[in-house]
Amino acid sequence: VSDFRQRTTSKAIFTDFSYQLTDRFSLFGGYRVSQDKRELTLTTGLAGLPGEVGLTCREQSFEAKFDSETGKVGAKYAFGSGSVYLQFQQGFKAGGFQPFGCPDSYEPEELDSWEAGYKASLLNGKLVVNLAAFHYDYTNLQVTQIVNNAARTENAAAATVKGVELDGVWRFASMLRADLAVSYLDATFDEYSDMDSLNPQLGFQDLSGRRLIRAPEFSGTAGLEADLAFAPGTFTLRGEVFHSTRQYFRPYEAKADSQDPYSLVNLYAVFKPTATPGLTVRAYVKNATDRDYIIGLFSANLFADRWVSWGAPRTFGLATEYRF
Repeated sequence: VSDFRQRTTSKAIFTDFSYQLTDRFSLFGGYRVSQDKRELTLTTGLAGLPGEVGLTCREQSFEAKFDSETGKVGAKYAFGSGSVYLQFQQGFKAGGFQPFGCPDSYEPEELDSWEAGYKASLLNGKLVVNLAAFHYDYTNLQVTQIVNNAARTENAAAATVKGVELDGVWRFASMLRADLAVSYLDATFDEYSDMDSLNPQLGFQDLSGRRLIRAPEFSGTAGLEADLAFAPGTFTLRGEVFHSTRQYFRPYEAKADSQDPYSLVNLYAVFKPTATPGLTVRAYVKNATDRDYIIGLFSANLFADRWVSWGAPRTFGLATEYRF
Protein backbone atom coordinates (compact mmCIF):
# COMPACT_ATOMS: atom_id res chain seq x y z
CA VAL A 1 0.00 0.00 0.00
CA SER A 2 1.16 3.52 -0.69
CA ASP A 3 -0.66 6.69 0.33
CA PHE A 4 1.53 9.50 -1.00
CA ARG A 5 0.33 13.06 -0.36
CA GLN A 6 2.70 15.86 -1.25
CA ARG A 7 2.21 19.61 -1.23
CA THR A 8 4.59 21.92 -3.08
CA THR A 9 4.87 25.65 -2.45
CA SER A 10 7.10 27.71 -4.77
CA LYS A 11 8.15 31.31 -4.20
CA ALA A 12 10.39 33.38 -6.43
CA ILE A 13 11.50 36.89 -7.20
CA PHE A 14 13.28 37.71 -10.44
CA THR A 15 14.34 40.57 -12.66
CA ASP A 16 15.43 40.98 -16.27
CA PHE A 17 17.23 43.93 -17.82
CA SER A 18 18.79 45.10 -21.07
CA TYR A 19 21.13 48.00 -21.72
CA GLN A 20 21.80 49.56 -25.11
CA LEU A 21 25.50 50.48 -25.29
CA THR A 22 25.35 51.63 -28.92
CA ASP A 23 22.81 51.52 -31.73
CA ARG A 24 24.00 48.01 -32.54
CA PHE A 25 25.44 46.55 -29.35
CA SER A 26 23.45 45.72 -26.20
CA LEU A 27 23.84 43.76 -22.98
CA PHE A 28 21.12 41.78 -21.21
CA GLY A 29 20.82 39.73 -18.05
CA GLY A 30 18.65 38.52 -15.24
CA TYR A 31 18.66 37.18 -11.70
CA ARG A 32 16.26 34.87 -9.88
CA VAL A 33 15.94 33.80 -6.24
CA SER A 34 13.52 30.96 -5.52
CA GLN A 35 12.46 28.57 -2.79
CA ASP A 36 10.56 25.31 -3.27
CA LYS A 37 9.05 23.72 -0.17
CA ARG A 38 7.77 20.14 -0.27
CA GLU A 39 5.61 18.74 2.52
CA LEU A 40 4.95 15.00 2.47
CA THR A 41 2.60 12.70 4.37
CA LEU A 42 3.34 9.06 3.62
CA THR A 43 1.94 5.63 4.42
CA THR A 44 3.64 2.73 2.70
CA GLY A 45 4.48 -0.93 3.19
CA LEU A 46 2.57 -4.21 3.53
CA ALA A 47 -0.98 -3.76 4.77
CA GLY A 48 -3.08 -6.26 6.71
CA LEU A 49 -0.42 -7.72 8.99
CA PRO A 50 -1.10 -7.91 12.75
CA GLY A 51 -0.24 -4.66 14.47
CA GLU A 52 0.45 -3.14 11.06
CA VAL A 53 4.07 -4.29 11.41
CA GLY A 54 4.40 -4.36 7.62
CA LEU A 55 4.01 -0.60 7.30
CA THR A 56 7.40 1.09 7.01
CA CYS A 57 5.65 4.46 7.26
CA ARG A 58 2.30 5.15 8.86
CA GLU A 59 1.01 8.70 8.36
CA GLN A 60 4.50 10.10 8.83
CA SER A 61 5.27 13.66 7.74
CA PHE A 62 8.43 15.02 6.14
CA GLU A 63 9.49 18.42 4.88
CA ALA A 64 12.27 19.73 2.66
CA LYS A 65 13.23 23.18 1.32
CA PHE A 66 15.25 23.83 -1.81
CA ASP A 67 16.74 27.31 -2.25
CA SER A 68 18.35 28.55 -5.44
CA GLU A 69 19.95 31.65 -6.93
CA THR A 70 20.35 31.62 -10.69
CA GLY A 71 21.46 34.21 -13.21
CA LYS A 72 21.65 35.07 -16.88
CA VAL A 73 24.02 37.38 -18.76
CA GLY A 74 24.55 37.96 -22.46
CA ALA A 75 25.38 40.29 -25.29
CA LYS A 76 23.73 41.01 -28.63
CA TYR A 77 25.07 42.72 -31.74
CA ALA A 78 22.69 43.83 -34.51
CA PHE A 79 23.67 44.51 -38.11
CA GLY A 80 21.90 45.21 -41.37
CA SER A 81 20.13 41.90 -41.95
CA GLY A 82 20.08 40.36 -38.50
CA SER A 83 21.88 39.89 -35.21
CA VAL A 84 24.19 37.58 -33.27
CA TYR A 85 24.13 36.88 -29.56
CA LEU A 86 25.97 35.01 -26.81
CA GLN A 87 24.52 34.18 -23.41
CA PHE A 88 25.23 32.22 -20.23
CA GLN A 89 22.30 31.04 -18.13
CA GLN A 90 21.77 28.90 -15.04
CA GLY A 91 18.86 26.63 -14.26
CA PHE A 92 17.53 24.85 -11.18
CA LYS A 93 14.98 22.07 -10.65
CA ALA A 94 13.97 21.24 -7.08
CA GLY A 95 14.44 17.83 -5.52
CA GLY A 96 11.67 15.79 -3.96
CA PHE A 97 10.47 12.57 -2.38
CA GLN A 98 9.83 9.11 -3.78
CA PRO A 99 6.36 7.54 -3.40
CA PHE A 100 7.98 4.57 -1.59
CA GLY A 101 10.56 4.50 1.22
CA CYS A 102 10.44 6.27 4.54
CA PRO A 103 11.54 8.74 3.37
CA ASP A 104 13.44 8.33 0.13
CA SER A 105 14.43 11.58 -1.55
CA TYR A 106 16.41 12.87 -4.53
CA GLU A 107 18.58 15.95 -4.98
CA PRO A 108 17.94 19.17 -6.93
CA GLU A 109 19.08 19.34 -10.55
CA GLU A 110 21.34 22.23 -11.61
CA LEU A 111 22.26 23.47 -15.06
CA ASP A 112 24.91 25.77 -16.55
CA SER A 113 24.23 26.58 -20.18
CA TRP A 114 26.01 28.47 -22.93
CA GLU A 115 24.27 29.50 -26.13
CA ALA A 116 25.35 31.40 -29.22
CA GLY A 117 23.03 32.28 -32.05
CA TYR A 118 22.38 34.07 -35.30
CA LYS A 119 19.05 35.53 -36.43
CA ALA A 120 18.56 37.09 -39.84
CA SER A 121 15.94 38.31 -42.28
CA LEU A 122 17.30 37.98 -45.83
CA LEU A 123 16.16 38.50 -49.42
CA ASN A 124 14.03 41.50 -48.49
CA GLY A 125 12.28 39.54 -45.78
CA LYS A 126 11.50 36.50 -47.93
CA LEU A 127 13.93 34.31 -45.99
CA VAL A 128 14.05 34.17 -42.18
CA VAL A 129 16.83 32.11 -40.56
CA ASN A 130 17.55 31.27 -36.91
CA LEU A 131 20.65 29.32 -35.92
CA ALA A 132 21.73 28.40 -32.39
CA ALA A 133 24.50 26.31 -30.85
CA PHE A 134 24.37 25.34 -27.18
CA HIS A 135 26.28 23.52 -24.46
CA TYR A 136 24.50 22.33 -21.29
CA ASP A 137 26.27 21.01 -18.19
CA TYR A 138 23.95 19.20 -15.75
CA THR A 139 24.74 18.40 -12.14
CA ASN A 140 22.54 15.82 -10.37
CA LEU A 141 20.44 15.28 -13.49
CA GLN A 142 17.10 13.80 -12.44
CA VAL A 143 16.47 10.46 -14.18
CA THR A 144 13.20 8.55 -13.75
CA GLN A 145 13.31 4.74 -13.73
CA ILE A 146 10.70 2.05 -13.06
CA VAL A 147 11.67 -0.08 -10.07
CA ASN A 148 9.31 -2.84 -8.87
CA ASN A 149 6.57 -1.39 -11.10
CA ALA A 150 6.84 2.06 -9.50
CA ALA A 151 8.39 5.25 -10.82
CA ARG A 152 11.59 6.25 -9.03
CA THR A 153 13.62 9.41 -9.63
CA GLU A 154 17.39 9.13 -9.25
CA ASN A 155 20.26 11.57 -9.73
CA ALA A 156 22.92 11.09 -12.37
CA ALA A 157 26.01 12.89 -11.06
CA ALA A 158 26.68 14.77 -14.29
CA ALA A 159 25.56 14.95 -17.92
CA THR A 160 26.41 17.07 -20.95
CA VAL A 161 24.18 18.08 -23.84
CA LYS A 162 25.66 19.78 -26.89
CA GLY A 163 23.76 20.63 -30.00
CA VAL A 164 22.84 22.84 -32.91
CA GLU A 165 19.36 23.97 -33.97
CA LEU A 166 18.41 25.54 -37.28
CA ASP A 167 15.01 26.78 -38.39
CA GLY A 168 13.90 28.97 -41.23
CA VAL A 169 11.04 30.02 -43.49
CA TRP A 170 11.52 30.82 -47.19
CA ARG A 171 8.75 32.48 -49.23
CA PHE A 172 10.11 31.62 -52.66
CA ALA A 173 6.96 32.62 -54.55
CA SER A 174 4.03 34.88 -53.78
CA MET A 175 1.82 31.90 -52.91
CA LEU A 176 4.42 29.33 -51.83
CA ARG A 177 6.64 29.02 -48.77
CA ALA A 178 8.81 26.32 -47.30
CA ASP A 179 9.97 25.86 -43.73
CA LEU A 180 12.59 23.71 -42.08
CA ALA A 181 13.49 22.98 -38.44
CA VAL A 182 16.34 20.57 -37.68
CA SER A 183 18.39 19.77 -34.60
CA TYR A 184 21.52 17.81 -33.75
CA LEU A 185 22.08 16.52 -30.20
CA ASP A 186 25.12 15.03 -28.53
CA ALA A 187 23.58 14.15 -25.17
CA THR A 188 25.46 11.80 -22.83
CA PHE A 189 25.90 10.91 -19.18
CA ASP A 190 29.27 12.02 -17.79
CA GLU A 191 28.96 10.26 -14.44
CA TYR A 192 26.20 7.75 -13.75
CA SER A 193 26.00 4.15 -12.59
CA ASP A 194 22.88 2.07 -12.20
CA MET A 195 21.61 -1.48 -12.18
CA ASP A 196 19.45 -2.72 -15.04
CA SER A 197 16.51 -4.41 -13.36
CA LEU A 198 16.08 -6.63 -16.43
CA ASN A 199 19.72 -7.78 -16.22
CA PRO A 200 20.57 -7.71 -12.50
CA GLN A 201 23.31 -10.30 -13.03
CA LEU A 202 25.43 -7.53 -14.59
CA GLY A 203 25.45 -5.60 -11.32
CA PHE A 204 25.87 -1.84 -11.31
CA GLN A 205 26.89 -0.64 -14.75
CA ASP A 206 29.01 2.41 -15.55
CA LEU A 207 26.75 4.39 -17.90
CA SER A 208 29.24 7.19 -18.57
CA GLY A 209 29.14 8.03 -22.26
CA ARG A 210 25.69 6.50 -22.81
CA ARG A 211 23.04 8.64 -24.49
CA LEU A 212 20.35 10.36 -22.48
CA ILE A 213 16.85 9.00 -22.91
CA ARG A 214 14.50 10.66 -25.42
CA ALA A 215 17.44 12.39 -27.11
CA PRO A 216 17.71 11.40 -30.80
CA GLU A 217 20.91 12.49 -32.50
CA PHE A 218 19.03 14.11 -35.39
CA SER A 219 15.41 15.21 -35.70
CA GLY A 220 13.58 17.72 -37.82
CA THR A 221 10.51 18.82 -39.72
CA ALA A 222 10.26 20.04 -43.32
CA GLY A 223 7.08 21.63 -44.61
CA LEU A 224 5.60 23.18 -47.72
CA GLU A 225 2.61 25.55 -47.81
CA ALA A 226 0.57 27.01 -50.65
CA ASP A 227 -2.03 29.79 -50.53
CA LEU A 228 -4.73 29.42 -53.19
CA ALA A 229 -7.14 32.32 -53.67
CA PHE A 230 -10.55 31.73 -55.28
CA ALA A 231 -13.78 33.70 -55.40
CA PRO A 232 -15.29 31.81 -52.41
CA GLY A 233 -12.23 32.39 -50.26
CA THR A 234 -8.63 31.37 -49.56
CA PHE A 235 -7.28 27.84 -49.20
CA THR A 236 -4.00 27.15 -47.44
CA LEU A 237 -2.61 23.67 -48.09
CA ARG A 238 0.27 22.29 -46.04
CA GLY A 239 2.26 19.09 -46.06
CA GLU A 240 5.05 18.28 -43.62
CA VAL A 241 7.40 15.43 -42.81
CA PHE A 242 8.88 14.82 -39.37
CA HIS A 243 11.89 12.53 -39.02
CA SER A 244 13.79 11.26 -35.99
CA THR A 245 16.81 9.02 -35.71
CA ARG A 246 16.94 6.30 -33.07
CA GLN A 247 16.09 7.31 -29.52
CA TYR A 248 16.41 5.33 -26.30
CA PHE A 249 13.91 5.17 -23.45
CA ARG A 250 16.23 3.50 -20.93
CA PRO A 251 19.88 4.47 -20.34
CA TYR A 252 21.48 1.10 -21.18
CA GLU A 253 21.47 1.62 -24.98
CA ALA A 254 19.91 -1.78 -25.70
CA LYS A 255 18.16 -1.89 -29.07
CA ALA A 256 15.08 -3.37 -27.40
CA ASP A 257 14.84 -0.15 -25.35
CA SER A 258 14.70 2.10 -28.39
CA GLN A 259 12.54 3.34 -31.23
CA ASP A 260 14.03 2.79 -34.67
CA PRO A 261 14.42 5.84 -36.95
CA TYR A 262 10.99 6.83 -38.24
CA SER A 263 9.15 9.48 -40.24
CA LEU A 264 5.65 10.91 -39.94
CA VAL A 265 3.66 12.66 -42.68
CA ASN A 266 1.02 15.26 -41.73
CA LEU A 267 -1.39 17.04 -44.09
CA TYR A 268 -3.46 20.16 -43.42
CA ALA A 269 -6.01 22.27 -45.31
CA VAL A 270 -7.42 25.60 -44.10
CA PHE A 271 -10.31 27.47 -45.75
CA LYS A 272 -11.24 31.09 -44.97
CA PRO A 273 -14.40 32.18 -46.83
CA THR A 274 -14.53 35.70 -48.23
CA ALA A 275 -18.17 36.20 -47.30
CA THR A 276 -17.58 35.38 -43.61
CA PRO A 277 -14.25 36.89 -42.56
CA GLY A 278 -14.31 35.48 -39.03
CA LEU A 279 -14.87 31.86 -40.09
CA THR A 280 -12.06 29.31 -40.51
CA VAL A 281 -12.47 25.65 -41.44
CA ARG A 282 -9.55 23.27 -40.89
CA ALA A 283 -9.08 19.69 -42.02
CA TYR A 284 -6.10 17.50 -41.17
CA VAL A 285 -4.64 14.05 -41.51
CA LYS A 286 -1.85 13.27 -39.05
CA ASN A 287 0.45 10.28 -39.46
CA ALA A 288 -0.99 9.89 -42.95
CA THR A 289 1.04 6.73 -43.69
CA ASP A 290 -0.22 5.08 -40.46
CA ARG A 291 3.31 4.53 -39.16
CA ASP A 292 3.71 2.42 -36.01
CA TYR A 293 6.06 4.04 -33.48
CA ILE A 294 6.46 4.25 -29.73
CA ILE A 295 6.63 7.39 -27.60
CA GLY A 296 7.50 5.78 -24.28
CA LEU A 297 8.91 2.58 -22.79
CA PHE A 298 9.57 1.30 -19.30
CA SER A 299 10.64 -1.97 -17.73
CA ALA A 300 8.66 -3.94 -15.19
CA ASN A 301 11.32 -5.98 -13.44
CA LEU A 302 8.82 -8.02 -11.43
CA PHE A 303 7.79 -9.58 -14.73
CA ALA A 304 11.14 -9.12 -16.53
CA ASP A 305 9.55 -7.45 -19.55
CA ARG A 306 9.06 -4.10 -21.26
CA TRP A 307 5.93 -2.00 -21.60
CA VAL A 308 5.50 0.61 -24.33
CA SER A 309 3.18 3.49 -25.18
CA TRP A 310 2.31 3.74 -28.86
CA GLY A 311 2.11 6.97 -30.80
CA ALA A 312 -1.22 7.88 -32.38
CA PRO A 313 -2.12 6.01 -35.59
CA ARG A 314 -3.49 7.77 -38.65
CA THR A 315 -5.77 10.48 -37.30
CA PHE A 316 -8.03 12.78 -39.30
CA GLY A 317 -10.43 15.49 -38.30
CA LEU A 318 -12.31 18.65 -39.12
CA ALA A 319 -12.51 21.82 -37.02
CA THR A 320 -14.30 25.12 -37.39
CA GLU A 321 -13.64 28.43 -35.69
CA TYR A 322 -15.49 31.72 -35.74
CA ARG A 323 -14.03 34.96 -34.38
CA PHE A 324 -16.15 38.04 -33.75
